[in-house]
Amino acid sequence: MKRFVSAILITACLWNIDNLGSRPQASLAQTQPTEALSYSFYGKQIPLNLRNDVLAVRFKAIQPRGNKPLYLQLQDDLTTRGIQGRGSTLQPNTNLQVDPLGNQLALVRLPAGARTSTRLLTNQIQQQPYVEETLPVLN
Repeated sequence: MKRFVSAILITACLWNIDNLGSRPQASLAQTQPTEALSYSFYGKQIPLNLRNDVLAVRFKAIQPRGNKPLYLQLQDDLTTRGIQGRGSTLQPNTNLQVDPLGNQLALVRLPAGARTSTRLLTNQIQQQPYVEETLPVLN
């Protein structure tokens, strides 16, 4: 549950970065060759870790096929055809989970013990015509 809440918080922060208005200035995450990924909040360094089991997806502003929301279309597309790659396959009808974050965002979770990479999953997701972009999830 903590990971899910952290993922939602990070995604919401990235999504609303342009709407800060009168809020205190926030620092963007910066990478430096000798340091881990982190951000500064009121002078305190907060470390960030890349999640290898979850990807965030932003959908295009289009009308979904039929009455099915875009996150369910993505889940169906990924689990019906599976994810194919060199030396790695995520078989169709696995417990791949796509959780909605509003109407335009979703989190795609790889099943525990899956023998596929987030790079392979990212490529498959980006081939869908209704996906605008994929984003890494940090916690």
